[in-house]
Amino acid sequence: MGRTIVIQSPGMGVEAEPGQMVVTPNQRAAEVIGEKCLTLDEIAARILSDSGLKIASFGIRQRVLGEVIEDSVPEVDRTAMSVLFREGIDALLQDGVAPTELRAEASPRICALTRVAEAYLYRLRQMSMVDQAESLWRAAEINLRPRPMLLYGYFQPRRGEVALIDRLAGESSTFFLPTAEGQHFNRHWELIRWLSERGWQVKSRTEPSTLVNCGEAASRATVGWRAAALLLTGRRASELISCFSAATVEAEGREVMRRVGRLLASGVRAEKIALIANDEVTYSRSLQSIGREYGIGVRSRAEIPIAEHRLGGWVKLMMEMVGDGFGYEPTLRFLGHSLSPGLSGEQLSRAQRHRPVDLNDWRDAGIEPWPVGWPVWPGRSEMASRAQLNGIMAKILPLARPTYDAVATAAEQLTAKKLLEGLDALIGVASELVTTKQFTAEVIELLGRVRQPLAENTGIEVYRPEMVIGGRFSHIFFLGMIEGEVPRPIREEVILDLHERKRLQASGLSLETASDLVRRELLNIFFALETATESVTLSLPRWRGNEPSVVAGLIKSAQIEVVNLAGQPTTPFGVVESRRFDPAAEVIDDPVLPHLREAILIERSRELSTRRDEYDGITGHSVESDQRRWSASQLTSFGQCRFKWFCRYVLGVAEDGELPVETGSLQYGKLLHRTLELALAGLPPGSDPRQWALSRIEESMVEAERDPDNPLYQFPAWPAQRLERLERLRLAIESEGFIEPLAEVVSCERKFEGTWQGLNVRGSIDRIDRTPEGLTLIDYKTGSSFPKGANDGEGRLRLDLQLPIYIEAARQSLFPGEKITGRYYSLTSRQDLGRQDLGRQDLVGSRSEQGASLAEFADRLRRQLAEGDFAVEPDPAGEACRSCDFELICRRGGRLAIKSDHMRTAGLEDEK
Repeated sequence: MGRTIVIQSPGMGVEAEPGQMVVTPNQRAAEVIGEKCLTLDEIAARILSDSGLKIASFGIRQRVLGEVIEDSVPEVDRTAMSVLFREGIDALLQDGVAPTELRAEASPRICALTRVAEAYLYRLRQMSMVDQAESLWRAAEINLRPRPMLLYGYFQPRRGEVALIDRLAGESSTFFLPTAEGQHFNRHWELIRWLSERGWQVKSRTEPSTLVNCGEAASRATVGWRAAALLLTGRRASELISCFSAATVEAEGREVMRRVGRLLASGVRAEKIALIANDEVTYSRSLQSIGREYGIGVRSRAEIPIAEHRLGGWVKLMMEMVGDGFGYEPTLRFLGHSLSPGLSGEQLSRAQRHRPVDLNDWRDAGIEPWPVGWPVWPGRSEMASRAQLNGIMAKILPLARPTYDAVATAAEQLTAKKLLEGLDALIGVASELVTTKQFTAEVIELLGRVRQPLAENTGIEVYRPEMVIGGRFSHIFFLGMIEGEVPRPIREEVILDLHERKRLQASGLSLETASDLVRRELLNIFFALETATESVTLSLPRWRGNEPSVVAGLIKSAQIEVVNLAGQPTTPFGVVESRRFDPAAEVIDDPVLPHLREAILIERSRELSTRRDEYDGITGHSVESDQRRWSASQLTSFGQCRFKWFCRYVLGVAEDGELPVETGSLQYGKLLHRTLELALAGLPPGSDPRQWALSRIEESMVEAERDPDNPLYQFPAWPAQRLERLERLRLAIESEGFIEPLAEVVSCERKFEGTWQGLNVRGSIDRIDRTPEGLTLIDYKTGSSFPKGANDGEGRLRLDLQLPIYIEAARQSLFPGEKITGRYYSLTSRQDLGRQDLGRQDLVGSRSEQGASLAEFADRLRRQLAEGDFAVEPDPAGEACRSCDFELICRRGGRLAIKSDHMRTAGLEDEK
């Protein structure tokens, strides 16, 4: 019995004969036969290994190609050119084109590709290795004894696969090749004729005349073939194919998983359902997330760069940190990773304040980014051997914080193995010296190129179309049927582009052209859909990210009705979705539902109720005013919005303390205050304060800008801003308003404690001057307008608290019996913003009016603290909200005005 090509509708049975070696491209095709199977790639690797050849790993291919590029195409970016030449070399080797066949080409790009490819293959041969892309061809050249084989699932074989099949398949071999009439199968008929000339016999189990009527009278098992044929030829396929659209990828995935869930509930086995998508990674992640919510396992073998796996991402952050010399942002990202030792809250605050720029800075801040006990890493510019650096990496990987999830642990072990194998492959000579910076760059590139499957689970599997060819499923779901995804667009290569391919094919070289690549993509879809025995469902999102999508042309040409889910009632699936659809519905064994209902009632009350309650800051928990020590800024904050004070001083909500990306008013104000304090320090008695400060202003600013709590030198723009700031401060000191005539500086940054309106207060006075009229307390301001005060009772922030507190409390504790006045001095406008004393009020009304307002404020404060009233009630103009840090938890809006108006009206009615 000779070698046979079987042309048939794949819905018919396939059985191996005794003694046949079964060869299939994937596991699902093997399951149809029910025998232990090998792939052609596995067979080729065995043949090469028996002949003393080895398939080069990714790392070795990268290293050898990089070395060849450096020698053949000097003065180029090795990394970028490796990618470009890799694509061209792979295309040549897969199609069986020897680089020597291109020597006569005059194109500069093809000439460069020829030189690099020849040198690349020569070096591999010296190492007794072959490239993965040429393994089938090289195996076919080896003299082996043919044997009986059953080849199933190779429904559109590449030329290298055909060469190996023809070489290995002996007598009594069977090659299943589904074929029909029509332009899409022209290459199949050419292949059949070529194999016939090689002694293969053609046997047909069906008598197809055209693609469409092939199998029309066949059994229900060929529904996929008929549906795929109608879709491919643009005939009306609505009766065999259902299709729906959803708003987003997530909504599309949810509907697919609901239908899958109902099939599983009806008794369909998980292995009889296939989820297919060209964008396998995106849909795998989305479906796995939805599956966890629905209680349906979703499995995926989609491969992603190991940098996107958890351990790979951790190594990448480590390499970025080491390569950058332990800079602030790379180090902070590394320490924040879940596999890193981490930072305590206090350490994080310290790092954000000091912004260390190298390893010594981190250690000076009391933080060790490279834990004690880890292998010592060479400095950024130090030289070390590759073997030494690989050894350090091998010791570091097991030191990642352990994972307690078995699936995640297995994935991380695989990541570590792949990474170390790739690093070992980069070693040409073990003693080769490289810098740490170069090594870290190579590791980061390796992390982005070596791929690893997503963590595998059990359950429904997500496939690319080519992964299911030859299999058999009851139900097929093909997701993402939009233009630009189905079929996949042809990717244009830079060196061996489509024009060059067409020109080279015309000259006699067997390279796949644009039409061949399009046909292959279309037949991948066809052979994936034909695996269905009962139903085919297509789906698509109307929006992909922020861009609207377009229905795939295949769906339009086949006149398939696309059902818009937005106009269809949706039946929720699972507990989580049921509560989302109808929170009022009773769901058995749902511990979240009572809390959800309570949250909805709270939100409704917050938005609709005219009265404030505990969710508007009316806590009912009193705070003892006498037990606290107040500062003027605390009291002002309370007077502007007591909810803001409550968040900061009672709840302890605060910003993360990280310095902003550029100098702002806070950093600038700290600098000026500190500079003036240092400039006036050590003032000799009888000296001119102005001249003394001017003579020391430069050195004082140098010291102030390096303050650990306000390190302005770390701001990138500060060197350009420094001269301007220094000149402004010099002008402020030279101004007449800086110090009054005959005044003597008594003290700077003087701290005090005392009482004010019965409250315990404390503070720090920027400067105290003695004048012939008495003492003057000066508070520096960086703004040019009078500072915002507390609410004056009429909705305006005009009640100044700072100077009254300073004057009264400072006289009690520091200067009893002295006459004291106070003033605000603007360092920007170089003039007084306001002045007052205990006997008069130049800013707001008369002394009695001021005293009454301050006493009323203190009484109101005690009452609201005692009642636990910390309502969200800023001034009507919203000035207190402009510099508020608590917008995310305040949620101010029109609802506040409604409640404030109601409370004021209710208060008036109570008085009547």
